[in-house]
Amino acid sequence: MQFWLCLSGFLNGGIWLCFLKKFEPYIAAGNGIGGLFGAIQLLVYAFYYFKAKNNVANDDKQGDAQRKLSQIV
Repeated sequence: MQFWLCLSGFLNGGIWLCFLKKFEPYIAAGNGIGGLFGAIQLLVYAFYYFKAKNNVANDDKQGDAQRKLSQIV
């Protein structure tokens, strides 16, 4: 899942929803749902992005501890 694709989907739905000068329920519903799904995609992307960062940092700490332990033994 690419960040720019998620962001453009969210912005597309949001801008089209705000752009409506005359409220038309069929257009508003489709673009509102698209904006909502785009926001959900961005939240999922952020969740996994920060989760992966934390895992890499924890793996480095564990690797350092194992190296120090192997030097002692």
